[in-house]
Amino acid sequence: MTRFQSSLRLALSAGTALVFVAAGTLAASGFVWRIYGEVPGMELAHKVASIAAWAMAVCVLAAAAAIALPVALRPADFRGKLVLVIPALLVASTAKGMVFQVAEIGTVGDLIRVPLIGALSLTAVWIIMSGLLSFVAAMVVLQRGAPDAQSQRRALRSLQAASLPGLVLGLALAGALALAATHPLSKPEVFGAPLGGAPAGPNGGGQAGAPAAGSGQGQTNAPGAPVTSGAAAAPGAPAGNGAGAPGAAGGGAFSGPASPLPAMAVGTVLFFLLLGLMGYALAQAGRAQVDATLDATSAPAAASGEVGRALLAALALVTAGLLLSQLVRPARDNPPPQEAMAWDTPATKDLATRACMDCHSNETVWPWYTGVAPSSWLTVLHVRRGRESINLSELNALSARRRDRLPDSLERAVTRGSMPPFDYLLMHPEARLSEAERQQLADGFKASLAER
Repeated sequence: MTRFQSSLRLALSAGTALVFVAAGTLAASGFVWRIYGEVPGMELAHKVASIAAWAMAVCVLAAAAAIALPVALRPADFRGKLVLVIPALLVASTAKGMVFQVAEIGTVGDLIRVPLIGALSLTAVWIIMSGLLSFVAAMVVLQRGAPDAQSQRRALRSLQAASLPGLVLGLALAGALALAATHPLSKPEVFGAPLGGAPAGPNGGGQAGAPAAGSGQGQTNAPGAPVTSGAAAAPGAPAGNGAGAPGAAGGGAFSGPASPLPAMAVGTVLFFLLLGLMGYALAQAGRAQVDATLDATSAPAAASGEVGRALLAALALVTAGLLLSQLVRPARDNPPPQEAMAWDTPATKDLATRACMDCHSNETVWPWYTGVAPSSWLTVLHVRRGRESINLSELNALSARRRDRLPDSLERAVTRGSMPPFDYLLMHPEARLSEAERQQLADGFKASLAER
């Protein structure tokens, strides 16, 4: 391996680590963004960090693609082609996951929970896993069969391009940390929330109750970052699961054993260290490129038909993956209703059935595609999250306080147009409500609940 290739490997390793550290830092500091959102300059830092995080992730992924794609086009028999297309297929999978994250597809529901970071959605886990595997595949390619010199230069340029948004992101994190650490709290009452949960909303989950799947389900749109519940999210902005902390001194800076500021500070310092390491590696690679002609083994020119064979091999691998995924079959159930809604009119019931009841009741309709992965995984997560948020078939489970506040909460959720979520509407176009229908449903919810 040449000095250039060694430096390129180090730069790609640091760049990949930067993306994951940035995502983790943004997620762990979600409470900071929410609580200090009204501090002058905090919203700007939030937006800058969001944009910079995505730009940096795209550049690092482009570097991996520059390494993986030429390998997929090398001449080989079909068995060899199955191996050669794996790196490119993993990069494409990561890119697809990032697109889904932006489009809010697969971002509803908690697949797993991670300490400090919070809940991870299906799409977040997908990005993390495929991103890590893409990095490993790129490292193997550079170690065992480096692509041609031109492809390596493209990877270098992509990593160099990632340096600028990386620096901007680091400065945005440092600026937000400074604002949060020095500014008096504008909302000290929120620190009465128990650790691990946002201040209880009307539905008891840190957010206003909503009539459709994904109610109150914010997402961290930062690349690879977890989707967590409890806040509306901007790209790269961690929603957080309300990493609640013990009460802080009224009006003082947020502190205490559960404060997210230390985690944010550690993440920011680590981010700058990795950014410096990537800068060093890029400088070394640049000098190696100038001092000597790259002596990496040039990949043979792609033979006619290699693109088609590569696509066929990728299709075979994807098909095999889909078949294996059918082995994971989450339970689909409809528990018996306990205390269901008494609708004021049939029209209200019809609107609620169209837009809400599949996910917020025990009357879920399970079409055939909900038994086929990955659609089955998405649907079950929608339903699980919806029933946890508010189950219109189990109103008896609500506390008196929540029942009193439920009509106003449902009205806000319906009239704001955030429900149902985008990926639910893709498969259920009948759930799209006009403004007049939304107002009619909100009024119907209030009238139905008033009669109880």
